[in-house]
Amino acid sequence: GLIYAGCRLGRMLYLQRKFAEAKKLYGRFLSRYPDDPMLSAFTVEAMGNSDNIQEASQMALRLKNALSSSSKGLCASGYIHLRQGEFHRAIALLSQAKAAGPENVDVDFYLGQALLQAGDYERAIDVFNQLVRCCPQNPRYYASLGAVYKKSGQLMQASIAMQTALSKNSSDISVMIDLSQIWIEMKYFRNALHILDKAMEINPEIPEIYINKAIALWHTGEIAESKKLLN
Repeated sequence: GLIYAGCRLGRMLYLQRKFAEAKKLYGRFLSRYPDDPMLSAFTVEAMGNSDNIQEASQMALRLKNALSSSSKGLCASGYIHLRQGEFHRAIALLSQAKAAGPENVDVDFYLGQALLQAGDYERAIDVFNQLVRCCPQNPRYYASLGAVYKKSGQLMQASIAMQTALSKNSSDISVMIDLSQIWIEMKYFRNALHILDKAMEINPEIPEIYINKAIALWHTGEIAESKKLLN
C-alpha cells in the first residue's frame, strides 16, 4: 500500500516533468524499501531524466538485481544506457524488457530511439510504426518516425510523418525545423520558408531557424536576403 502510493505520487511528478521532485520522493521511499523492484525502476527512470546521468548510472548499478527482476526495471536500465550513448547495450536491455512484458510504450519508444542511434533504421521504423498505430494521437511518435525515415534517406515518408506530428502539435518548433531541413533536401524551398516563418513567429531566438531560412533563400536565388540572415 505505502510503496504503491509513493510510486503513484512520484509518477505524477514525473509526468509533470518535475524530475528533481520525483527523484527526491523516490529516494525517501527507496531508503526504506531498497529491494522493491518497481520503486527501484521508477527511481532510476526519474534520475535518468536529470542532468546528472553519471549519478543515475551509479544508482542503476547499485540496484542492478532489483531492476533485472521486472520489465519496468529493465526499461529503466536500458534508458540509462541510451542516455550514456551505449546503444547496443540499451537495445539488449530494452529487448529483454519488451519480452518480459506487459506491453509498455516507454519500452518501445526507448527501443526505437536506441535502434535509430545505432543505425538500425529498418527495425527502428518497425518499432515507431507500431507506436503510431497504437497511439495515433501522440506527436512525438510521428516525429521519431520522421527522424528515422530522414536518416534512412526516405524523405517523402519523413515529410509525411513530420507533417502528421505537426497536425497533432502545431507549435512544436523542433519538428518545424526538422521538416524544413527535409524539405530543403527535397528542394521544396518555398515550403521550407513557409514553415520557418511560422517557427519564427513562435520563437524568433532559435539560430537554426535563421540558418535553414538562409539556405532556402540561397537556393531560391534570394542571395542578398540569405546573406542578411547570416550577418
